[in-house]
Order: sequence, then structure tokens, then C-alpha cells
Amino acid sequence: MVLVTHSMGELVARRAAESLGPRLRGLAVIAERQRRWVETLPDGRFEEVDSGHFIQAEQPGIVADEVGHLLDRAPDRPTR
Repeated sequence: MVLVTHSMGELVARRAAESLGPRLRGLAVIAERQRRWVETLPDGRFEEVDSGHFIQAEQPGIVADEVGHLLDRAPDRPTR
């Protein structure tokens, strides 16, 4: 299981921190909880990517690669 989540990128995060302080701390708490949850899963892995909310639109290659890796691990499925 892979949990891919977005990051806002360093520059955007810095600017947002100035105006969104408490909200960003809340997002950091959510990300940490996601990280801890995925670590409880067999072969769980948390990956944060430089993207906005719509990772599949902004980073389609990353999403496609992760789906491909997941399918490669499916029982009785030929490798790509």
C-alpha cells in the first residue's frame, strides 16, 4: 500500500505559513497521522510529492508508476 500525498512546495509553503499559520499546523498533523497509519500496513509506504491537491492531474507520471507497482504485486498477474 502506498499513500501518496501532496506537498505545497517550499516556496508556496513558506508564503502560506505567513498567512495560514494555524491551518498549516493542522495540515502537518494530518500528514503525520497519515504517515503513522500507512506504516501500520504490510509493506506500507508514505510518499509526499510536490503537488497541489490534484496529484493525478499535476503529477500523472508518479501516480501511474505507483499504480503500476501495485499491479505488479497483484497475485497471478504478469509483470509489465
